[in-house]
Amino acid sequence: MEQDKLEKKVVVIQEITDKEKQFRLRCDDNRSYSFWKNKQDGSETRAYQDFKSQELKAGSKIGICYKDNDWQNADGKTITSHNILMFDPADDIQYSSENIVHQKQKVRNETPDWEKIAEGKVRHGIVCALIQSGKELQDIKQVLPAYTDLVMNGVFQKSIQDNPDVALPEDADGDEVTVNEVKVDDIPF
Repeated sequence: MEQDKLEKKVVVIQEITDKEKQFRLRCDDNRSYSFWKNKQDGSETRAYQDFKSQELKAGSKIGICYKDNDWQNADGKTITSHNILMFDPADDIQYSSENIVHQKQKVRNETPDWEKIAEGKVRHGIVCALIQSGKELQDIKQVLPAYTDLVMNGVFQKSIQDNPDVALPEDADGDEVTVNEVKVDDIPF
């Protein structure tokens, strides 16, 4: 049995058992399904939120999306548990196993872009310093990319350096200025 394969079906709940940390449902297909109330971080699971919001009870006809998990009991016997991930109204099932797997993989792959976050924080700090030094908005817009590049990469942007309206520090040869070459007194804020 595939461990990561998600299944969907419509069932009628026959019996509901509250097991403190999880619910176990006996359904009309002669199977038991379960779902946890809380995730490891303490927040409610999607299945538990759906269960409460749809006020499910014995006799309810409902669409379930579940995953089969195999595990060994104390006697070494392989047990398959059917873990519900979410509920949908029986007449409104519009998901497929492939869709859910794709969505789950997409969430896993959407890690924060730490480079962009760092750049945003740097830009914020530079803007605050420029405002505090009395610079006008237009001046800030002109020099912000260069100073952001200096902090992030250690080099001023050449296109900004060549702009005669922007007074940026230059080295003796007129080349790109690195962090090691910039003197605090040369920075116009």
